[in-house]
Amino acid sequence: MLNCSLVKKKRRRRRKCFRYGVTRRKQSALVKPIEKPLYPEIEQSSFHRPNFIRTVILGNYEMETWFWSPYPDEYVSYGTVYVCEKCLGSRKSLETLKSHIVRCKAEYPPGDEIFRQDNISVFEVDGEKSKIYCQHLCMLGKLFIDHKALFYDVEPFLFYVATLWSASGLHLIGYFSKQKQSEERHNLSCIVTFPCYQKRGFGRFLIDFSFLLSRREKVLGSAEKPLSDLGLLAYRSYWRAAILEFLYLKMEHDGSFCHLSVDDIARATGIEHADVLETLNELEMLSVEDESLFLDINFTTVRSHWEKARKDPRRVWIDERNLKVLCRMSSRKSTRTDVNELCVGLLRCVECVSLMLLLILDSVGKSCGGIFTGAVFMIP
Repeated sequence: MLNCSLVKKKRRRRRKCFRYGVTRRKQSALVKPIEKPLYPEIEQSSFHRPNFIRTVILGNYEMETWFWSPYPDEYVSYGTVYVCEKCLGSRKSLETLKSHIVRCKAEYPPGDEIFRQDNISVFEVDGEKSKIYCQHLCMLGKLFIDHKALFYDVEPFLFYVATLWSASGLHLIGYFSKQKQSEERHNLSCIVTFPCYQKRGFGRFLIDFSFLLSRREKVLGSAEKPLSDLGLLAYRSYWRAAILEFLYLKMEHDGSFCHLSVDDIARATGIEHADVLETLNELEMLSVEDESLFLDINFTTVRSHWEKARKDPRRVWIDERNLKVLCRMSSRKSTRTDVNELCVGLLRCVECVSLMLLLILDSVGKSCGGIFTGAVFMIP
């Protein structure tokens, strides 16, 4: 009887070790690449929070978390996770974190510094080459985002990590990720700005930087859909600002908008045609004449936005000359086949034409059976 009771106790202890699909052996091996959980359906649900971290210490900031992240259970008992800003490794106490920082050899993110302007730097980190760092980055970012978060399969992605230089060292602002090979030309998959750096213009800076990469690659891009409610608001705000600022600079340079097309706006901003048309429609800068769409620029709106943006103290203006050209930027386009390029182009054309038809039908209030003639835009 005594032997049976001991066996039962051992079995109970062993079952506890496998709770939530994470073994203690995996929990203790945090410095190694994180394996996939036994129950991925638990990982995908933000409402299922078996191990919920309440606060996170990052540098000199203590931040309250918003969502669940797959940190090991041993961190949950403390309620707080301490993260090293250099390597993003996590610790259970401030003492162990300080001890780790003294021995940590990392000085900056393990990638290429492709942009530096004033005290802001952006590092491009390859998920395949720096798997551990990117997994830790995703776990930290998941505490503040509930949509499209990566945990383990980081190899197909590039991570653009924004940092801030100060007298005390390098500080993590936020990041965005994008696929290395995206047939739909997504220039952003997931974006996070940490709460301690929010409302300072860094979120818009990251979005602007993603479109800067698209312009440098000479492709039109957009974020991966679907967007969250906050993400959609942020992108619509950026689209309006980018288009209005391009129109202002165009007006200042040429003095008029003669021969300006939607295609010109898309190529200058890196924004897809469908998003440009949607934004122009919201700004009420599209008119319909003889079943054709024309640009109807409101000069007052353009000048008003420019004056407001120019005086915004939180605005981070990007100087494109500070972006270093990397060979990797052109690799995505060169690996596509001609058939894939043709299919993507046709899909974009169909999407734009469908949106144009909806805009015309909404404007004239009747069915449109004519042909688009004399339109001021071109579709590639």
